[in-house]
Amino acid sequence: MFTATEALGLVMAVVEGPHGAADAADPIGSALGKIIRVLPEAVASSAESVRHGSARRTGPVAVPDPGTTATLIRAGRAGLRVRLAYRRPHGPAREMEVDPWAVVIRHGLWYLLCWSHTADARRVLRADRVAAVDALADTFEPPAGRIAPGSSDPPTFPTGTPSSSPPSTRRTTSSTRPSSAKPPRRSAGGS
Repeated sequence: MFTATEALGLVMAVVEGPHGAADAADPIGSALGKIIRVLPEAVASSAESVRHGSARRTGPVAVPDPGTTATLIRAGRAGLRVRLAYRRPHGPAREMEVDPWAVVIRHGLWYLLCWSHTADARRVLRADRVAAVDALADTFEPPAGRIAPGSSDPPTFPTGTPSSSPPSTRRTTSSTRPSSAKPPRRSAGGS
């Protein structure tokens, strides 16, 4: 039987490939579904989150930790804020509290699209630089129009200025509120 790390690593490798890992009609997607169905429930749940929570790869990739990636995706789907340790290219890791909106793959790299409560700003973080992650009790409402799990649309944030892309290829991942506005939040006790 696969270990949790092996199973999630396999799912991540398939998702990164140029085929329909999330499409049950695709041979790769069908085979991956069969593998996931025979995994223990805890591992299968994480594997299914990774399978449907990421966009396809388009080039070489720095691979993030499978367990960390699954935790980020599950927290985002549940609307749970997370505390994470983020390794910067230079210097020590930084602890941050973020609302994880989505995990996407763009140009072969895995990214976390989020609201950083530490920086009080939107952030796009490299998932392979997340050293540790813990889900917190605080909840959040994702911004309207965020990128859908499993989408291959490019991750972008509206900035109040027109995109250089033609309108037919322009995509947004958050609402059209001013770039200085914070996303709506819920307290840990609900309301």
